Amino acid sequence: MTVQGLMFVLLLVSAAALVPWRLRPVTAVEQFGAFTAYRSSLATMPAADRHKITQAPEGPASCFDGVVVPSARGAHHLSAAAITARNAGSCLVVLTSGRTDAAEAGTLLAGIGLARHEYLVLPFENFSRAAILPMRTSGHPLANTTGDLSQKRNAGLIIACILGWRSVLFVDDDVQPISRADLKDAAALLAGTDRGGVPRRLVGWAINEFRDFSAVGHARTHGTDARVSFAGGGAMAISCDPLPPFFPPVYNEDMLLWLEMLRHDPAAACVVGTTTQQEYDPYRDPQRAAAQEFGEVLVEGLLRTPRLSEVVSPGFWRSLLDERRAMLRELSAGLVERGVSDAARVVQVALDTHTGDWPDLLARFVADWGRDLELWRDALSSLPRTNQLGQAAVVLARLLGQRTRPDLDQAPDR
Repeated sequence: MTVQGLMFVLLLVSAAALVPWRLRPVTAVEQFGAFTAYRSSLATMPAADRHKITQAPEGPASCFDGVVVPSARGAHHLSAAAITARNAGSCLVVLTSGRTDAAEAGTLLAGIGLARHEYLVLPFENFSRAAILPMRTSGHPLANTTGDLSQKRNAGLIIACILGWRSVLFVDDDVQPISRADLKDAAALLAGTDRGGVPRRLVGWAINEFRDFSAVGHARTHGTDARVSFAGGGAMAISCDPLPPFFPPVYNEDMLLWLEMLRHDPAAACVVGTTTQQEYDPYRDPQRAAAQEFGEVLVEGLLRTPRLSEVVSPGFWRSLLDERRAMLRELSAGLVERGVSDAARVVQVALDTHTGDWPDLLARFVADWGRDLELWRDALSSLPRTNQLGQAAVVLARLLGQRTRPDLDQAPDR
């Protein structure tokens, strides 16, 4: 990493790291030691030290206006999210695809005691696979390589805006339940209770028990006790005022949203604590690394400079890609020497993904992303408003070009 890049990361760290809330003073050395963690193999993000709140602030019965869960692993994986929604006192919106059947999801939620007005299940596979809006990034050659997660999260933001929500909590279907106390702390931090009522735009949890790393990130930290120190989309609360940016259609879409917020307000985000997710074998499917690599490089470049005028230049990406490829080659060779063949194979697959046109493709994606952010803000500002979940489902179906009429039995009024 260049000196300028390191200076920028440290600037992010000092500005966006946790603001002490009745904490003992923390030394600079302790802070720097806590800041280093990998999702991608080079990116550093702010620490996940827990805010210690000696007395929970008073607030409304609901911590957030809604909880949104993008689900594809099967309806039986929704129980933890339902518990989190109940702990938050919030309604639950589930966007299903893949192995998660909408009817089964509705049956499960009713079976564990959620009332009909407390949840909405929408079969996302019924929607058009086209972009939610005619965004340039969606037509990028390397967009949407990791599935429909960013589209589901954007649909959740649209629903939140249609319903006039002030805040929304995103939870993945493999994340363990979050306690009422942690949710109250997060809501208070989002409201800026610890900094004179100046609200934040994002508060999240670091996922630490099984680290929320990319395939290459797992390979890079193989055999170490590295911990996650960033708020990922697996458990992330977002303020809807001002209107949030969108999740771009690439891997690391949550980090890109996070960094866009920090670019405008270096204190806009913080990490409230840690949570856990279900374990999986990060090396089982080496093609995951291929699908993730473009987003990995994209985030690393954006971490190196706050000036978007630099990252729309292919020349910026050429030097970064040279460093990235050198790191991957060294990492692969080291893993082979240690006998970690499955991790080495993943790294090699990521390296093989690089092609000569990537500097142009990366520069093009950033330029298109900037234009799409303006389109997204204009679109959200013009959305119709309603306070009924069922009507919100109808509006969303119209926006996303649903092929069939939404099942309003799964979209109760509230």
